[in-house]
Amino acid sequence: MANLRLVSTEGERIAVTRQSMDLRELLRFAETNRVVSATEIDAPLLSHTGLDGSFRTATLIGLEAPDVGFGTHLRYGKYGIDAEVPEDFRGVSNAALVIEIGPSVHTFDKGSRVLSSTSVKLIEDFPNREGWRVLDPTTGLPIKPTVQFDTDARFLMLPQRPYLGAVARITTGPPSYFYERVVDLSAAPEVKLPVAVVLNPGESASQKVAEFRRMRR
Repeated sequence: MANLRLVSTEGERIAVTRQSMDLRELLRFAETNRVVSATEIDAPLLSHTGLDGSFRTATLIGLEAPDVGFGTHLRYGKYGIDAEVPEDFRGVSNAALVIEIGPSVHTFDKGSRVLSSTSVKLIEDFPNREGWRVLDPTTGLPIKPTVQFDTDARFLMLPQRPYLGAVARITTGPPSYFYERVVDLSAAPEVKLPVAVVLNPGESASQKVAEFRRMRR
């Protein structure tokens, strides 16, 4: 793991795992470990990860096909994870579910592969095109259109819909001022990526690695 600078709360230590996880592994790992959410991480931090490439956050995005309303659950293709949709959001189309995961926040049944979270927000009229947008501080996602040279601008990278996956941030790539401002929603859930995780007081990065390895058995 590589230690990072502080993200939000003074005194926290945050590390990025070099052990990569797919979405199912992330859901299991985050039940007992606080993975950093999209709202807690931004461009000034990213150059300090010591990684090349992307890492996942604890913020998930759920998208239905265009003009299709949400049902009781959202399933992404053959990967087989069903995310429960709150009753108030069912039937809404062209929107995004922002699902946070973490200890005491979500549950993931390994057998049925059903994901349930107590923290689900709805973004109506979610963008259907990639581009520069203003970062929404409540979700960590760029939503309203803007121009690249706006200091609050972030580049929104979109997947094909329907989709269920974790928001990823890119740490490197020339020119860095561009890649550090990319909010990537396109990573397929079966692709293994590192994650950013908060270390408990007195806990070492190697302990997190050992915990993840035990979980995989």
